[in-house]
Amino acid sequence: MKSLVQIREKIDLAVRNGGADSALFNFLFSHIRIVLEKKSEKRKYPFLSMVCNWYQHCEIDRSTLGYEVIRKAGDVIFDDLMASNHDDNGRYDKVVRDVSVAFGMGRLKHELHDFFTDHDIDPVMVNHENWERFRIGVLYDLSERPIQIPEVPDKANRNLSSTQKKAKNVRAYLEKRAAEARPNEPDMVTPVAFSVELVENSFRWTIEMKSTIRITGALVKE
Repeated sequence: MKSLVQIREKIDLAVRNGGADSALFNFLFSHIRIVLEKKSEKRKYPFLSMVCNWYQHCEIDRSTLGYEVIRKAGDVIFDDLMASNHDDNGRYDKVVRDVSVAFGMGRLKHELHDFFTDHDIDPVMVNHENWERFRIGVLYDLSERPIQIPEVPDKANRNLSSTQKKAKNVRAYLEKRAAEARPNEPDMVTPVAFSVELVENSFRWTIEMKSTIRITGALVKE
């Protein structure tokens, strides 16, 4: 397949030139997307497929996996709010770590490695020595491009697309948990968007709530 040949050539060239840059990332994810679509492999590499789509948009609001990222991040916040015993010394660190894991950059690394090896491409770009540079490059490109859960039309499920049904179900789940955690102010803790931002040379995750309140924390390595 032409795109696979081009991916191999681009990676070989990047290795010879000493590293990757934004142009390479855009090229790789664009051509990986072509391969996934032509070979019907989106379900085999779901997180990688989402990132390929993410690279093509300034925001994404029609990604069922993106909704799951927000749901998992929301669960971390809800569990923290409802914990009976708060250890203030470790509480913030746990939330920061667990939201970072919910985002899933470690999953991207594994799926990229599997994609490369499954298609006879040297996984050198995601090996131990190169992954951190690759990770930083991807985060930089995707920063300030939020994942969102959109409002869903008030229609019967039979009249909704599968993506709309997923969005509706995740929103309902988050609203239910928010009402349990903060009965008097659920909108203040109902997540509707997730993004990564570069602040003073460090990446941070941000969860935006229904009431426009934002919670942010350091994006730590998994």
